[in-house]
Amino acid sequence: MPNYLGIPRWGDYSRLREFCKKDSSLAVHHPAFRLGYKKYWNACRDPFDEWAFAQTLGEATAKKLRDRYKSGDELPRFIKYRLNTLQGLTACPYCGLQKNITTDHYLPKQHFPQYAVFSLNLVPACTDCQMNGAKGEWFPGASKKKGERPKRRPKRGSLERLLHPYFDSFLSEQVLQIEFFPAEMLLEIEIFPIVRDKQVRRLVSFHINQMNVQNAAAATVRAYWSSLISRIQEKSELRDDREAIERFLKDELRRVYMECKSANSIEYIFYSSVINSAAKLDFLIEMSRCPQKKPVNRKMPKGRLIR
Repeated sequence: MPNYLGIPRWGDYSRLREFCKKDSSLAVHHPAFRLGYKKYWNACRDPFDEWAFAQTLGEATAKKLRDRYKSGDELPRFIKYRLNTLQGLTACPYCGLQKNITTDHYLPKQHFPQYAVFSLNLVPACTDCQMNGAKGEWFPGASKKKGERPKRRPKRGSLERLLHPYFDSFLSEQVLQIEFFPAEMLLEIEIFPIVRDKQVRRLVSFHINQMNVQNAAAATVRAYWSSLISRIQEKSELRDDREAIERFLKDELRRVYMECKSANSIEYIFYSSVINSAAKLDFLIEMSRCPQKKPVNRKMPKGRLIR
């Protein structure tokens, strides 16, 4: 999950007006589209009304809106430039792993075509989460059986939802922690929220479970841990020196934050977990006493030339 990115500044309403003026079939829906833009954040938490409205558009109108996004519109390029260049974001907001980041529709354009070219509905996401991951065409309230029809509006509270990098400002702070046993190389990891607010903790827990973050991150955490042990063993200045190892870990934590711009990427919470765990530090000190042997390059014996 990324840090809080803030709301992108894009002329959604003026672009919508220009788009609808060019097509009379869309101009009829312009007032409803504009109102839907204003109610977008409510739709993210309870999309029943907006989903019902999308069913009235008709397939031809819905296709025009989806095609607008695919037609090389400036909006997707603007979002990707803002996220990748200006923000320097490299961690996926869904799984928290450093992968190839593109743009994804928070409310799927397949079910909510009215938001296909709405800047606030385009969020950064890795290709794995978009195409074959747990996100897919999921949206708050979607039925697991049919995958399209939302449940009835809840009587109390709002439906469970994924975290949104433009609106969930609590993401500017670290909300996740990771735990694993340092002596086990086949790590059984646990990722959990560390926030006090019950509602926020519930949202973070739902996101972790819905996106299967724990299983997706397991292999990466193993690689981080194995690599960290090797690097500490290679550095003679860290041997049996707790303070030096702690400084090294803090430098790594700062480096990761500068690269990911996130306090909730998997790599960041990994180093945070190691720094704040006496057991993990003790294990690294013990491993530093056993420096890694450098491989010996032995020359192969010359063989006889066979004619």
